[in-house]
Amino acid sequence: MIHSSSRVEQKDQKERALKLALTGAVKETIVEEGVLADYLLYSLNRMHALGYVEAYGLPGPCDEIVTVLEAIARKLGFLSASNVPDVHAAARAFLSHFRSGKLGHLTLDDIPLIREG
Repeated sequence: MIHSSSRVEQKDQKERALKLALTGAVKETIVEEGVLADYLLYSLNRMHALGYVEAYGLPGPCDEIVTVLEAIARKLGFLSASNVPDVHAAARAFLSHFRSGKLGHLTLDDIPLIREG
């Protein structure tokens, strides 16, 4: 039997690993770029950091990674000869833009608010 605290610890460890991978602190081959791009989108939406919407010409916030990656591919010209979006190149660009601060300077950790007084 696995105790619930063990499950919570495993979830926390997985999330910590994803955060490290997003920052580039873990080899990119450890976590698939599509999974990492999806976690990035989830994180941005959770933080209400919606700069990606304007940056990639989306009509509004989106939680569908394929839709976002296709928009990025179109915006950046990552299209095949038959006009099919290259979502793999778009995922790499999405991650690169996050890491370079082009989507804003953000922290992935939850920082508690300090109330004065």
